[in-house]
Amino acid sequence: MSDPVTLSDTSLEGTAASAPLRPRIVTVDAPERHRYEARVAGVDGVATVHYRRAGDVISLSHTLVPAPLEGRGVGAALARFALDEARRSGRAVLPYCPFVAAFIRRHLEYLDLVPRHARARFALPETASPTLPTAVP
Repeated sequence: MSDPVTLSDTSLEGTAASAPLRPRIVTVDAPERHRYEARVAGVDGVATVHYRRAGDVISLSHTLVPAPLEGRGVGAALARFALDEARRSGRAVLPYCPFVAAFIRRHLEYLDLVPRHARARFALPETASPTLPTAVP
């Protein structure tokens, strides 16, 4: 298993009286289980993104966030971790997981990881630049 990566540390935002704690999310690659894993300090459960690697391509097939971890940003942190790992390792991404595909649609800085010829299959735009409506004279 690779070294854990902490995506956010437990800290207070704003004043102590008004702000909730930001959870400490720790993510790791668990290659022996073909998945990335995320845990939140003090909360039971492991969130996962399952993958298959084939050469220079990684297929992300399924994201699972157990109920105790929902609503804490764990799924987004895990998707970001998986995509950052793909970028770091030079792999193209095939986001078969609807959650990961939706994450890429919201964070177009990851669109370049998905081969152009595969983007339509995952309902992703052709390019990361927004298309502006044409003005009618």
